[in-house]
Amino acid sequence: MSASLLQYLLLGAMLVALGLYGAFTRRHAVLVLLSLEVMLGGVVLNFLAFSHYPLVSTGATANPGVLQLLALFTIVIAAAELALGLAVTISLARLTGTSWADEYDSLKH
Repeated sequence: MSASLLQYLLLGAMLVALGLYGAFTRRHAVLVLLSLEVMLGGVVLNFLAFSHYPLVSTGATANPGVLQLLALFTIVIAAAELALGLAVTISLARLTGTSWADEYDSLKH
């Protein structure tokens, strides 16, 4: 049984929505970073789904190599974003003594 393009796109959209919900509702900085990673996972899933299936309306196929390269580039950027975000979170946690994101107001002054 094969999944259709719509099923992959719905799963990707649900991952993005779940990550967006987590990023807006979580107070812990590490959980906010993990929610952003879930969102980027949904984006990568959509890129790979579009690279596998032909475009239905035109009958033309997208260049799968370009979309797969874009998905790989997104994964690399997500890993770098997580490493940098985690470093900033640890630095701020040491500076303020807490890891709650809503208490990081030292950058305002």
